[in-house]
Parts: sequence; structure tokens; C-alpha cells
Amino acid sequence: MQDGFLRFFAFANAAYNPMTFNVDTDIATVEALAPTINATDPDLSAFRKSGGKLLIWHGLSDPSVMPSGTIEYYDAVGDEMGKNKLNKFVRLFLAPGMHHCFEGCGPGLNTFDALTAMEKWVERGEAPDELDASHAGLGVARTRSLCAYPAVATYDGNGDINSAENFRCKRARRGHP
Repeated sequence: MQDGFLRFFAFANAAYNPMTFNVDTDIATVEALAPTINATDPDLSAFRKSGGKLLIWHGLSDPSVMPSGTIEYYDAVGDEMGKNKLNKFVRLFLAPGMHHCFEGCGPGLNTFDALTAMEKWVERGEAPDELDASHAGLGVARTRSLCAYPAVATYDGNGDINSAENFRCKRARRGHP
């Protein structure tokens, strides 16, 4: 992933060899991109005032980008904008077992329809509290609701553990996504 980033984005040179990266000279080129690629400003007031809705999701088994950074950003937006306003325009969903950009391996969830949820939120004012997710492909077929953070899907103690109908969204303990 970083190979392509360095070749085609940072240095705009397909022939660039990342093995020649020089911390003393090349780091300035990469750091100069920070304002463009870092989504770290928690002040989303202009976005909120324009009627924007932000649906964030993150696979909890993402090997490239740690979910803790996404959770910290969500919390920072809440601190900046006010927790009572946050839920009106931002929702975060964490997907157990999902890798980077879907296609999680093993028994994790790997598919859900965020677009329809966003359409309902924007066009009908129906903010999503849950997203129906499933595991498609090899392994155990399972369904589960992705719950709006900080809630998590919790087994109710009855029925098939692979069926979403036997789970309820409940607020998680702090620090336990």
C-alpha cells in the first residue's frame, strides 16, 4: 500500500523506488501532504451547518489502519462539536472481523449496505442506529447488526449465535469497542 502511495501520490513518479527512501530528504515531501490527506480536524461545523451527514465505518480487523485512530477522531469531533449534536450528523460503525475495504477473512463480517442507510438519512431524515451486515463467501454464514458507536451487538443468550436476530445493540463499556 505504501509503495503505491510513494510512487504515484507523494512523488508522482512510477519509477520511484521506495527502497531508496531517504528520511533526511524525502520525509519533507511526505509531510507536506498532511493537510491534504489527514482527516484530523474535528471542527466539522461548516459541514454540519450545510446539512452534511457523515457515516464512518471501520473494520476492526483492518491490518492497514488501526481502528483506534478512527474512534479517537469520532470522539474528538464529539468533544469539539458537542456530544449532543454529534449524533445528529455523524455515525460511526465498527465491523468485527472486517478488513480494510471489506473482504475480511475468516468468520468476520464482510458486507453491508452503507449507501442505502445514507440515502435514508439524507433523503428521509432516518438516521441509522444499526446496519445489517453479513459474512459472504467461505466460512460460516452469519448475520449481525453493526451498531452505531459506542453500542455493540451483544448476544441475548438465546438461539443461533450466527443470526442477527439473537443480538441487541447495547452501549459498550468505555474503551471496549
